[in-house]
Amino acid sequence: MSDFPPPPYAPPAAPPVMPPPIVPSWTPALQPMHGDWSFGTFKMLMDERAQHSAAMADAEHRFAAERDRRYTEVQIEREKALQIKEVADAKALVLAAALQAEKDERKNDVLSRWDADRNTFVTRTEFVTAIDTLGERFSLALKPLNDFMAGTRQAGSALAVFKTSQIAYVTLAVVIAGVLSGLFVKFVL
Repeated sequence: MSDFPPPPYAPPAAPPVMPPPIVPSWTPALQPMHGDWSFGTFKMLMDERAQHSAAMADAEHRFAAERDRRYTEVQIEREKALQIKEVADAKALVLAAALQAEKDERKNDVLSRWDADRNTFVTRTEFVTAIDTLGERFSLALKPLNDFMAGTRQAGSALAVFKTSQIAYVTLAVVIAGVLSGLFVKFVL
């Protein structure tokens, strides 16, 4: 063999030779015929048909068995999934009931705290009574101051009026602080 490629003018290769066609042995054309089909040929055809029918019946039986097996497996898996779903639903109901019980307990706790707080708040009548009492105390506490201021006004001195008004404001602030601290102690603590 040479290391060179074949020349471009090489003759074409010969076409491949085809083998003769394969013809089944039972083909009537190949059977020796004496003007008519022989009994052996017919029997052979019937035997092959019986074998083919038996093979088809066997295949159909296997197919049906496989189909039934798959349907059975699917049904079993469906039942398992249904059982899992039922268990999950039951657990979800138990969990929902527990959560609702906890919510109800929290709500009842808040309501009980509100009820307890209602007893510590001042009612409207208590508030009106306290304001009236406070007004009376203010008027009693300011009566000497008002009398003093009335007397000072009669004196006519502007400096005296200024000093008395300062004293009056300081006294008023002290009285208000005392009354408010008293109310705070009485109603809050």
